[in-house]
Amino acid sequence: MAFTQRKILESLSASRSSIILDWGCGKGEQIDALNLFGYRNVSGLDVDSSFSRDDISIDKDSIGWLERHPERWDVILARESIYYIPKREQQRLWSAFNSALKPGGKLVVIAFNGALSSSEWIRQKDLGIEMIFNEITLRDHAESAYFCEIQVSEIHLNHRTPLGHIFFICLTLYRNLSNRIRYIAERGIDKNNPRLFSKSIILEARKKSD
Repeated sequence: MAFTQRKILESLSASRSSIILDWGCGKGEQIDALNLFGYRNVSGLDVDSSFSRDDISIDKDSIGWLERHPERWDVILARESIYYIPKREQQRLWSAFNSALKPGGKLVVIAFNGALSSSEWIRQKDLGIEMIFNEITLRDHAESAYFCEIQVSEIHLNHRTPLGHIFFICLTLYRNLSNRIRYIAERGIDKNNPRLFSKSIILEARKKSD
């Protein structure tokens, strides 16, 4: 199992009967993957009308669609999709996530890490990207939308061999140290400097129970 998929399953921490939404699901590959692992109530939402599936809703107003379905899902998964929403609409999006979850429901957001210098290169490759996130901005958006139990962590690649794992640890230590030195050199010692430098990061947060 790819590490990212295992991380998603761990982050969902939900029963197989939980009602799950894959927001920004594309063609539905993640829905199919969750179905294979026994999740029986998974559906998706996307803006692309070039394909059709019974378990995927299509709506150009992806935020408004959430707002029209309050307290419906136990879990909302947004995998590599939130950065296509303009900055001016981000607060509305996160509030809509909160509204669409049942009390105590969970939000899982995966995004490429804007703390890396290569993030601008990714943005240049995909002109649809409107905003870049790091662990600080993800947490800030979740807090401003009144989520609780907020955690942001790294997603690492899965290395199958001991040698590959050792090489990865050394590379990670070098990357983290060089990035921290770069931020300190450019901005000084600041509590808001990023501390996570993996390629992708994942946020887990819960809607407050009534």
